[in-house]
Amino acid sequence: MNRKEKRKKGHYFYLSDKANTLIDSHIAQTSAKSRSDFVCDAIDFYCCELDSDNHRNVITTEMSRVIRDNIKNLENHLAHILFKLAVEQAKINLVLADKSFDMEDKEVSAYGNAAYDIVRRNNGFISFEDAIADARSIAESDGD
Repeated sequence: MNRKEKRKKGHYFYLSDKANTLIDSHIAQTSAKSRSDFVCDAIDFYCCELDSDNHRNVITTEMSRVIRDNIKNLENHLAHILFKLAVEQAKINLVLADKSFDMEDKEVSAYGNAAYDIVRRNNGFISFEDAIADARSIAESDGD
């Protein structure tokens, strides 16, 4: 017997047939070496649920790992989206710098309003190619 088992005392209690069946069907999924270990672990877990401040160490490690993984996935997703937005913005800036030295303030404001409407209409998603298509359709309707 190891030191932990020597400190254990025998306690007798009654279990329903359902509880015995649950122990037998779940013990293989745990690290418990005996039914007694399984019951002790189950009591620790249940007490943790009842009194989370005192027994936080029972589930804190697993919960923090899951939360950390979810945050890391979210960070990666947001970084990918921000990179795509930066590329679209860089394309627009390059075209604007090349083509619009002589624009008046009214025209710049009108383009800003149109951009706002397009982004709002597309739930925040717009590409440079979509903007060119919109500009061409506006130019065609003005030319007709």
